[in-house]
Amino acid sequence: MLYSTIMNSEVISTLYKPIQPAIKQADNGIAYRELTPDASLKPFIHCYWQLDTKTPLTKPFDYKVAADGCIDIFFDALAPEQSFVMGFSQQFAQFPLALSFRYIGIRFQPSAFPQVFQLRADELTNRTLALELIDKKLSSFIRLSTPAGSSFGKITKLFNLYFKQRFAQLEPKSDPRLCRALEVIFKHRGAVITSQDLDAGISQRQLRRLFKHYIGASPKSFSKIVRFQHILKLTQLDMTPGHGLLSHAQGFYDQSHLIKDFKQLSGSTPSKISI
Repeated sequence: MLYSTIMNSEVISTLYKPIQPAIKQADNGIAYRELTPDASLKPFIHCYWQLDTKTPLTKPFDYKVAADGCIDIFFDALAPEQSFVMGFSQQFAQFPLALSFRYIGIRFQPSAFPQVFQLRADELTNRTLALELIDKKLSSFIRLSTPAGSSFGKITKLFNLYFKQRFAQLEPKSDPRLCRALEVIFKHRGAVITSQDLDAGISQRQLRRLFKHYIGASPKSFSKIVRFQHILKLTQLDMTPGHGLLSHAQGFYDQSHLIKDFKQLSGSTPSKISI
């Protein structure tokens, strides 16, 4: 299949599985969940996600999106005529949401989005744009095919069918030099010294160009997010910030360095975030 040629699926799907902080129990009436795509789509799509209100809120909700190195398409199923693309973010993003909403998203694997939609990833970095400006066909599909009453499972099945048909027409081109660099970053959990560890057979300047085109940022910035994602997962082990967490995290000078990066990329500290 053509799907596997876009990127070594082992490098992306197996070695890197970014997560988002869970909604805290105190945020009553709000739920977040993810579903995996069809197996043939995993080299392209990391997951489908839904963030919705089970009952109307009593006040607006500010949702924090942790940096994960991915590019997302999202829309409110209560108003699918508007859909958006959120590019690579170098820090956490915060969105004020209404009292009732049902956001559904498609989180693309790092490097996949620019190959699928034929644009540079750095054109979207730290930006959220209307999907219609990038892909009118998909924007129209979302508007016409995702009625508010459809279940999350049914909508993801529709996306699976849509993307399998669309991706079958693609002729993606992977770059082995980018693949090698990504594999090093993932295997080292982001704790790499770029000039020494990322020997991809090209100059550092050329490598930065590849990363900005396909990822949306430099190797150093992407490595920082991969390292943060590793720390985010460690918080699931009930470690408190300090020597317990720091001893399992490479690439940080000290505890204050770890907490500073964590707060910049998640909007919270390790002790306060909920997974």
